[in-house]
Amino acid sequence: MKLFRMGYDPTSKTIIRTFYTFVRIIVDICSKVWYPLVEVREMEIKIETLIPFERIKKEPNDVFKIVDTYGQAILLKDNAPAYIIMKPQESAIVSQEQAKSLPMSSAYTLQEAMRIVLLDAEGNEMHAAELADAIYERGLYVQKNGEKAKYNQMRARCGHYPEMFEALKGNIIRLRTENEANV
Repeated sequence: MKLFRMGYDPTSKTIIRTFYTFVRIIVDICSKVWYPLVEVREMEIKIETLIPFERIKKEPNDVFKIVDTYGQAILLKDNAPAYIIMKPQESAIVSQEQAKSLPMSSAYTLQEAMRIVLLDAEGNEMHAAELADAIYERGLYVQKNGEKAKYNQMRARCGHYPEMFEALKGNIIRLRTENEANV
């Protein structure tokens, strides 16, 4: 099956218009969903980059030459875009240093993270600063800005959850046992 012919072909114009509409919809969706995370740019699509999917199976080197030449190749299945192969740009590659600076999400609430760490601690107690460090190092909880919780937040949780924690002298946080919580 031949997808494109050289010269004027109304079918290829329809494919290009359909593909352009498809790209605009994807860009609109991405800009709404990933706006804070990703910079969305318009794509310049050249007819030479539209390739039938079967071609990558038969002539992969030719497809990669197109990617090297134009920076991308768009694989078509049933005359519709299915995949985009892109050459990475310097600005798109995120280093490990940059990845560490991106905000992480927390697996647990702060009080749950405190409980997990204190269960492993000797005597079920730790200094608040050491507790904050241990929670952050284990990746159990981070603030919305990606930073570790401060030691004074540990003390505040003791006040909010007196059935779970006890704040001792010297900034020591102790996990209460179930017997103590029921008394």
